[in-house]
Amino acid sequence: MKKVVLIILFFISMPTSFSQTLRGIYINQTLEGVGDDSKLSETSKIPKVYEYVFHDNKSSQKLINSRGTTVDTLIQKYEKYDILVESTIKTVGISKSTIIKDFKANTYLRNFESDGTETYTQQPIPLYEWTITNETKMINGFNCKKATTNMNTGRRTFNVEAWFCEDVPINDGPISLNGLPGFIFEASSGKIFNFKFKNFTFSETEKTIIEPIKTVVKLEVLKN
Repeated sequence: MKKVVLIILFFISMPTSFSQTLRGIYINQTLEGVGDDSKLSETSKIPKVYEYVFHDNKSSQKLINSRGTTVDTLIQKYEKYDILVESTIKTVGISKSTIIKDFKANTYLRNFESDGTETYTQQPIPLYEWTITNETKMINGFNCKKATTNMNTGRRTFNVEAWFCEDVPINDGPISLNGLPGFIFEASSGKIFNFKFKNFTFSETEKTIIEPIKTVVKLEVLKN
């Protein structure tokens, strides 16, 4: 607890620009399979880990345990006939993923590779309309508040629940999430994603250069 108190005092006294470096990892766990009676394949149960860095109003999220495209066995239960059926499916996974948010330039850059195809995108940082509740809970020693919003991917709209800490004055979070008055330690949307931030560290002396993704295809702003 003493360590956490010292961290909070550091953030209270630091300048708004945050020239120091914050590091950690976001772990994303898929919770359920597709459909009420399905079970996740063993590959799908493996959490995805993203290295997170924030410095000089820029953040970087990089997938560090990619598995790419795999062939899995899916087990489904059919209650009507009381049987379990196994089927082999090809899971097209992401083998490389990097997300960079530049809050000064208002750019959201993404580079990902899936099934041998590499894609670069650029757009303004998505805007979210958050509803902050009175619910609180402690996460790794940090007092966090609950907030909710909707995420529009262009094809579907998801309800999102996030837990953020005002004592860490970085308005950022996993994937495209941002805009809360504090850092997002957890974010989830039912079966879709469940991000948790771990290994929180900061440095007053480390200077990290977050390079932009150079080759991009411009997209329209996401509407939330």
